[in-house]
Amino acid sequence: FYFETGAASGQNMVTTGSDVACKWAIAQIRAQRPDINICRYMVEGNCSGDKKLSPLVAMRPRGIHVQAEAYIPESVLKTVLKIDVETLLSSYHLWSQGAQRAGQATNIVNVSNALAAIFAATGQDIACVPESSLAYFSIEPASGTEIADFGTRSLTEAAFKDVRFGWERGERGVYVSVTLPSIVIGTVGGGTSLPTQKECLRMMDCDGDEMSNFRLAEIIAAVAVCLDLSTLSALGTGQFAASHERLGKNRPDSGLRSHHFDGDFFSRVIGNGRTAIEWKPIWIDSKNSILVDIVQNRDIIKLIGIFGFEVKYRDADGKLGSRTVAVKSKATDLESCNMINKMAQGCNSDFAQLYEVHKMNTGFRHVQKREMAMMGMDHPYLTALKPETYHIWNDSSKDIFVIAMEYIDKDIVTHFDSVDDVSMWTTDDIKVVLRDV
Repeated sequence: FYFETGAASGQNMVTTGSDVACKWAIAQIRAQRPDINICRYMVEGNCSGDKKLSPLVAMRPRGIHVQAEAYIPESVLKTVLKIDVETLLSSYHLWSQGAQRAGQATNIVNVSNALAAIFAATGQDIACVPESSLAYFSIEPASGTEIADFGTRSLTEAAFKDVRFGWERGERGVYVSVTLPSIVIGTVGGGTSLPTQKECLRMMDCDGDEMSNFRLAEIIAAVAVCLDLSTLSALGTGQFAASHERLGKNRPDSGLRSHHFDGDFFSRVIGNGRTAIEWKPIWIDSKNSILVDIVQNRDIIKLIGIFGFEVKYRDADGKLGSRTVAVKSKATDLESCNMINKMAQGCNSDFAQLYEVHKMNTGFRHVQKREMAMMGMDHPYLTALKPETYHIWNDSSKDIFVIAMEYIDKDIVTHFDSVDDVSMWTTDDIKVVLRDV
């Protein structure tokens, strides 16, 4: 049986339709050829390739055939993916040879990751990921001249660069493509009717009309080609393992966590041989910290921001004392830049793309290192202006950048929280600040 199922993936529809057709055929045979005795039938004989990776996926696909391709100049490869043409092509050949030697059916990098994520988000049948993951990944050398010959001969130089995403005539680059012979998806029926999944489809303009499943297939293919290219570039430049180690959210020792606020930590903060015996959190108003505000609304496990504590201690002579401290945990420069990039995206896409290119050239580069170094200095000019520093914990291997310092109470500081209220600032105040800077 062969079926057209419209915008639905149609698996249940096909099962029901096949069952009805089989029953009809049996009834006709029994009526017209009573000499033929049909004992029983199975509606699924495991010849369809349903939910399994098999040659049938390429030879007789059950889903949508789709291909995504891109021409990428070397300037973009170097800026975004941190790789050049030769390294990328060499990595691709090594990757493809490895797939052949391992007897794999395809040379894809990790298309299944893209499929699994989008399938879950849009209400598809997760069990069809293996079947839909059969794909073919291709990278070839290309040049701006070739792109110019591809239907752009009459364009001006400015129009050429605009249409071809910044290619310079004669600039080399790559042609990259991913072909998926059979993505088993639908935009109506089944899990696509669930509220969250339906909302995701609507966000991508993939709900409602008969062509919506083809649009979804195009989006999946575009994500797949980007993910394969990005992952292969990371492998080719030696960043794959390092990125997992640096960005993996399941690292128990990455970043400052609440369990780090223990007796050993606060004893080092108090110093001079004294022992912390009790520490109680106190509220600190961080409303004027943009980064803290962004972090609190992101899925970041480690602690970032300013935290107050009332610490009670016992000195070497047994005398008791207390001290109020502020503990500042710094975000890394990359985390800070990525947080700000979210703000840039809220402005417009062009600005966000420009910021992405130049973000590590901004003042936030090495920001955690600079502040840690400055707070550790004892130059008279600095000690007269900055809070007293009690303890610095600098461990770049664990992304821990912590400064324990004097707690500044608003009762002893002028111009407290005046970022959004400049009415209290006088000309003399500004002159004092500029002088000290």
